[in-house]
Amino acid sequence: MSAAIDEVHPPELSPTMAIDAAQIGTWEIDLSGPAPRPTWSAGYGGAFGLPDDQLPRTAEDTYALMDADDRDTMRSAFSAMLRHDEPLQAEFRVVTDTGTHWHAMRGRALRGPDGRAIRLVGVGMDVTARRSAEAELDRSR
Repeated sequence: MSAAIDEVHPPELSPTMAIDAAQIGTWEIDLSGPAPRPTWSAGYGGAFGLPDDQLPRTAEDTYALMDADDRDTMRSAFSAMLRHDEPLQAEFRVVTDTGTHWHAMRGRALRGPDGRAIRLVGVGMDVTARRSAEAELDRSR
């Protein structure tokens, strides 16, 4: 039976299928070039409330999507990941034409032999429904 399942759903696809099922997107930022550029997994736009073809192409484009009150916090979180090897664990608001979405990001820096960060990798997801439920619960207390 296992061989039949593996033929239809090869084991190497399991992580991709799990990420898709959880509605999580992956991101990566290569730091080796002159300007860091984010790369997003297919479908990541939904986590920002955007079509994939409108995902940010630069770090500054990403910050521009954030609610102004969240930008400094996110810059500090990314700086701590780069400079102090702290894992990124942050939530911020994304403002689009469709409204404001809460977004959660988790990530880490990958370092080269000299200790310098060469790549940032992580996951993200839309947490708007959870944030709305929390706000509703707070209002009801």
